[in-house]
Amino acid sequence: MQKIKPTPAGHKKVNNKQTESADILLPDELDEKLHLLEPKLKPNSDIKIREITISGPSAVRAAVIIIEGMVDSQALNHDILQPLMLGRREEAADAANLNDLVDRLQRTVLTVGGIIRTDRLDQLLDYIFDGFTAIIIDGHAEA
Repeated sequence: MQKIKPTPAGHKKVNNKQTESADILLPDELDEKLHLLEPKLKPNSDIKIREITISGPSAVRAAVIIIEGMVDSQALNHDILQPLMLGRREEAADAANLNDLVDRLQRTVLTVGGIIRTDRLDQLLDYIFDGFTAIIIDGHAEA
């Protein structure tokens, strides 16, 4: 029988999957982000990835990632998907560049509270598995 050493206080146990994702920054391109995420998310059949287009004069590709059953689908549709895909074209149109667009979406289009931004793969995975809705946007490294 192998003896297991206790984890010292203040130290978090880390498994190999966590260390593989640690310190990896998210790329700008949506397809590259999805390529990084899919192997870590696909084993869980409850995870849903929905590709969308953010409305505006120059449409921007994005993807919304959720764990089915941990997210209220009615709130998801009403508070996130509809405003991004159908609403407030004038808000998106006023953005000078993609960073402005993301800031403006956060301030004026998305009506949900508790928005957290990250540019790290390990944090994004933690948020997804904690039940947060993740939005990744083409051309923007943050989620």
